[in-house]
Amino acid sequence: MGLPGAANSESYLPVADHEVRAFKARMDRLEREAIRAEPEAFGDSHDEHTHLYEGEHIAFYQGRVVAHDAVRSRLAKRVRE
Repeated sequence: MGLPGAANSESYLPVADHEVRAFKARMDRLEREAIRAEPEAFGDSHDEHTHLYEGEHIAFYQGRVVAHDAVRSRLAKRVRE
């Protein structure tokens, strides 16, 4: 830690708890919206992917398959890591 105003010091502004909660809620909402948008990115390749990964759950990110597994909970765990 340096002195306030020193060239190499980091300064932080106090943030109220409600602002932190509001920020986290917004980030959660944006993440949910992004997850809902993935099927649109999936789009035209739906038949190809469902045939290729038949009987499996598929995780997409930005229009690309990032993981697949026959067990949904195992897939969810891998995707969240």
